[in-house]
Amino acid sequence: MRENKKYITASEIADYLDVTRQTVNKWVRNGKLKSCALPSGKRKVLRTDFIIYLKENDISVDPGLFPEIKRKMIVIDDDNKIINLFQRYFQEISSDWQIEYARDGMTGLLKIGVFRPDVVILDIEMPGMDGIEVCKKVQEDENLSHIKVVIISGFTTIYEDQLNDLGIASILEKPFTFSELNDKLKSIL
Repeated sequence: MRENKKYITASEIADYLDVTRQTVNKWVRNGKLKSCALPSGKRKVLRTDFIIYLKENDISVDPGLFPEIKRKMIVIDDDNKIINLFQRYFQEISSDWQIEYARDGMTGLLKIGVFRPDVVILDIEMPGMDGIEVCKKVQEDENLSHIKVVIISGFTTIYEDQLNDLGIASILEKPFTFSELNDKLKSIL
């Protein structure tokens, strides 16, 4: 079993769990094991979904075969205090997140294209390219459209109509608590 493959086969799952391939296929059909459909009609299981399945069922995860994959996040905010709060918070909790920071929309958008995060924490009002423009650019690019965007701003009511049109994952009003943020992240991921 190659460590760096995106998908894991039913045979590999069956070998790992010491069950038959038919049992694995039954789990997939019944929705017990999350999978995704390919254009051919076949179903594949993402390695990350299989790791989640193992953890949810209290089955040991062999770190040699399944090294822990950190989720990726970019925080884009022009307020240095907010950036510093995020940095301190994620350092203190020794997070499972790999995080990048940007202090303006253009730099943030460039980092999104290279870093390919799972989540973007995005302020609305920033000099140059604002958060709404960043969000539109992310959604226009089919390679980035899977990224979940969480808007964190003190001006959400002013931009309510525009935010509703964007189809963002979640909104947090400043000031916010990190427990509120964690709840939002759990619900969207």
